[in-house]
Amino acid sequence: MAKEKKGARYFLKLFAFLVVSVFLGLGALICLFAPVTNPGFLSDILYRGRQEKDLKQMAMVSRRMMGDSNRSAAIFEQLAGAFNESEFKDAGLDAPEVLTFKTGDGIELEGWYFKGTEGSTDTVLVCYNGFNKRLPVIAGYVKVFQDAGLSVFLFDYRGLKDKGVKFSEYTAIDDARAAYDFLIKDKGVTPEHLVIFGREMGAHAALKIAREKPCKALILEEPWFDVKSFMESVPGAIAMRLVPASFYKDNCLNNVELVGKEHPPILVVTEAPHISGAGHFYKAISSPKSYLFVEGLPPLTLAPDMKREDVRYLNKVKDLLAGVGLEAPEVGEVAWKDSLAEGLVASKQTGKLVLVELGAEWCPPCRKMEATTYVDPDVVARINKDFIPVKLDLKGEEAQNLSDSLGIRSIPTALFMNAEGKVIKKLTGYVGPGKYLEELPKADAPVSSGD
Repeated sequence: MAKEKKGARYFLKLFAFLVVSVFLGLGALICLFAPVTNPGFLSDILYRGRQEKDLKQMAMVSRRMMGDSNRSAAIFEQLAGAFNESEFKDAGLDAPEVLTFKTGDGIELEGWYFKGTEGSTDTVLVCYNGFNKRLPVIAGYVKVFQDAGLSVFLFDYRGLKDKGVKFSEYTAIDDARAAYDFLIKDKGVTPEHLVIFGREMGAHAALKIAREKPCKALILEEPWFDVKSFMESVPGAIAMRLVPASFYKDNCLNNVELVGKEHPPILVVTEAPHISGAGHFYKAISSPKSYLFVEGLPPLTLAPDMKREDVRYLNKVKDLLAGVGLEAPEVGEVAWKDSLAEGLVASKQTGKLVLVELGAEWCPPCRKMEATTYVDPDVVARINKDFIPVKLDLKGEEAQNLSDSLGIRSIPTALFMNAEGKVIKKLTGYVGPGKYLEELPKADAPVSSGD
């Protein structure tokens, strides 16, 4: 009996030791990633790529993931090297005016002022994230903004050149504020002619400035709802999900609360709303606002390819400056039905085509469609207006029968049918909002005989 009690006490102590060890380990892990206990970690994530070794590592990862010829790796390697004046010419740009200005605490910063086309009066202040001398990354934007009638002012945050200077997301906001003041006081730009552009953390800085100071409009790429949800949505960021909201500062850098009832026109641009939270941010703010989904702006590689989407981007910026298309209606969500039979009855009654979306919960491209294409305001409005939308999961009998009868072998697949169930058009695989809108058929489209 004594041996049994001794053995029980031993296992009880061992269990207690393991429990305490797990809790201590979790506590240490939370302290390692929590912004209140390790603010430098969050700053490094939000302004990644500030050191040469980081850029070289990002280039290596990019090549492994996307091949040796991918554009992102080449940009990372170029950013890791010394800047050369020939980069302006290589990018098709005239050399900018190099300007210096000081922050409120006396730090001297450098900026590049790209003059707009003749007669242009508006200027865009670019609040980017990461990378000193970020010309290869931003060159595409300079061209688009200039074509829209804007001059462009880029600047380097403190600590991007001099690694000995203390740097954080808060000093970055101070630096952006100083850049705004410099444009107003020294360059003579009036607030009604100043547009503020920001990406990710730069979007937060842009919103901070716009809350304090007047401006003509805001262009926000991948603005998060708050930084906690943004960090948790990044693939593989399991440890960040352990950090409670109370371990973040300033209400988790919430962007929505920075947008009051009265605010400048806002253009939200996104390629990955399911990661950045840009879609949630857009829905949460009031008009005047507009929304643009673009391919080729992956937030994890920071290598936007404006050649693919520059026309749509340019037109959206022109509309923003002209005040067009900003009274965005609250279109809500796609009004999906869950029965094809019900959809065909509605089609006969309304004369609209039936849109059948075949997918599955386990299908990553299907989930991406749901998070990007089927939440895009233009896509939602068009579908609800012109189609009878039906969503079928392959685990259901109706979806399986339809898939077998049509020989569908991959998902997601969008089928457009008339009231008799004849296929008008078929779209297979992931399709982004812009392409999807282009591919939507008209009611009088001819019946398809195949793909």
